[in-house]
Amino acid sequence: MFGAEYASIFPKIKRWSSSLMLEKEKIESLLRMNFKELIAFVTTLGKKISFSTENTAELEGLLKQEGFYFLESVSLFLSGSSKAFVKIWAKMYEIENIKIITRCLVNKRPISTLYEIGGRSRIQLSFVKNIKSLDDFLDFLSGTEYYNLAFNSFPAIKENGETFHFEMDLDNFYLMKLKAAMSKMGNKEKKEINGTFLFYLNLLRLVWIYRARFNYQLSVEETISILPNIIGIIPDKQYRGIIESETGEVFIQKIRNFNFFNKIKGVIDGKSLERNVFYILLMKVRKLITGLPFRLSAFLSFYILHIISIRNIITLIEGKRNNYSEAKLRDLLIMR
Repeated sequence: MFGAEYASIFPKIKRWSSSLMLEKEKIESLLRMNFKELIAFVTTLGKKISFSTENTAELEGLLKQEGFYFLESVSLFLSGSSKAFVKIWAKMYEIENIKIITRCLVNKRPISTLYEIGGRSRIQLSFVKNIKSLDDFLDFLSGTEYYNLAFNSFPAIKENGETFHFEMDLDNFYLMKLKAAMSKMGNKEKKEINGTFLFYLNLLRLVWIYRARFNYQLSVEETISILPNIIGIIPDKQYRGIIESETGEVFIQKIRNFNFFNKIKGVIDGKSLERNVFYILLMKVRKLITGLPFRLSAFLSFYILHIISIRNIITLIEGKRNNYSEAKLRDLLIMR
């Protein structure tokens, strides 16, 4: 994905970057808006979607849908292992649909909103409207690569109503597929993926380890079972050592030993961990998006910045809806 193949994608990245809400000047102007003005502004951000709702969850879904359309359009310019990697990357939206369907069934809610992912996937709204139970959904998944995961997980979900372990299994399945696709790429591409996209996924893994151990009160072995070291950026011994932290404070102390966390000067605790993770990502990838047009890192970085931008937009909407002060919102937002 180096050279002419990637250079053809770079203009698309530049165009889509105009909608990112990361620059301090942009965010300061949004902070001065009231709720109605902010919603009106957000409706102008869609490149391939239109907004017709003020519901935060639906808005977030629509903004994330743009990410799928970006990956889909980029894949048209690619071939070989690069195209295969992006296709697997986009599977996260299919997996998110499975999670949404499962939650709806458990909570007795209608399945009304899913990601539109086109192609040959049947895990879309038009195919699942008549599914009424987990048994129906299991039958529906028969013959798909997700069937065994569902078959093993649904009995426990029926019993306790918890989808957490199933969702973690789906995430692990996705990571293994992603790593397999990455293994077929060239060394330069692997290095760029490790330094951006897998770095991003690894940081999110740390957030989930914290939640598993200290929010859900899972044991060390339970946590290792549902959050194995698939990504592999952190050595296995060190990874286990983090999970074995006896308290949240010890956990934070251990991850502070990573040089990328050392750049955070303020307090890191359970509440601020996720925000600090996204700030680290922003600092790491913000320059790569303006790099040379044949670099894969610019493409990967744009997607990460897109995710951070969505987080900012949703934070602003929720903050304005709940009358947060500008000072409180600034503490929650991620700006460069």
